[in-house]
Amino acid sequence: MMVLQHKPNCLVVGAAKAGTTLLYYYLRQHPEVFIPNQKEPCFFLAPNGSFNFVKGKLAFAILNQQNYETLYKKATQSAKLDMSTPYLYHYQTTINNIKLYYGSESLPKIVAVLRNPVDRAFSQYQWRVRDIQECLSFDEALKQEPQRIAEGYSFDFHYFNRGLYASQIAAYKANFREVKVILFEDLIEDPLRIMKELTEFMNVDESFKFSLVAKVNESHGAKFPWLNKLITMESKWKFQLLNTIGAERKEKLKSLFMKANRQDPIKIEPTSRRLLSELYRSDILQLQDLIGRDLSKWLI
Repeated sequence: MMVLQHKPNCLVVGAAKAGTTLLYYYLRQHPEVFIPNQKEPCFFLAPNGSFNFVKGKLAFAILNQQNYETLYKKATQSAKLDMSTPYLYHYQTTINNIKLYYGSESLPKIVAVLRNPVDRAFSQYQWRVRDIQECLSFDEALKQEPQRIAEGYSFDFHYFNRGLYASQIAAYKANFREVKVILFEDLIEDPLRIMKELTEFMNVDESFKFSLVAKVNESHGAKFPWLNKLITMESKWKFQLLNTIGAERKEKLKSLFMKANRQDPIKIEPTSRRLLSELYRSDILQLQDLIGRDLSKWLI
């Protein structure tokens, strides 16, 4: 293991399905911010290693150290980002690896975007259904989650556990000097205010005028499941090819196909929402003390 020579100085660690793609579209507008074409390299999950999930390939991950450093080698912007959403959930492994690969140098700044965990869990479930990866009902998938985790399913099937934010945020706050937590609701309601706060946090030009971005990466149904499966299949060769055409063209191409194949999303059952809200209650109360925000709306 060697300390990284070319690396990000800010990590957006998650959460998944909490607005990080929207944040990406805003941040990439700023001339002093660099984000690689591969938005989620996930290097710190298993540096120079590999994954062996029973279900879920994570084919887009860049785990080779040389390849990871290449992402940042030519970046001249003052803020260099890695926006890998699994980092928040797998905080223990990620934090240990960050410290190993940064050595004695200054640790990166940390940004986390958090969403009502009930909405986040169901959005992640919808995403898996849309991509023809999930065949169970939401309630059944929640019941099966402990068994799936034990069997080695990837974190993309950890619908409930991934929303237990309190321990995740506490760990990052305990290990990093600069941690900023953003709420999904704030990002949606007042994105320009959030971007001003973020640019200040990242020490880039706060006066930059951002253009408003429409909602992106929303979970929804599919008219033709086979087409979604083709678009979203996890193949290392596919991701390598798409990364050569640039992030903007890649997202436009994907958006075009997704829009043509879009169907109204399924909705969470009221009984499921009430049950999950109660299961998350204790964690939400801990979290609001940690971040100093009133999260009572998440408990409804």
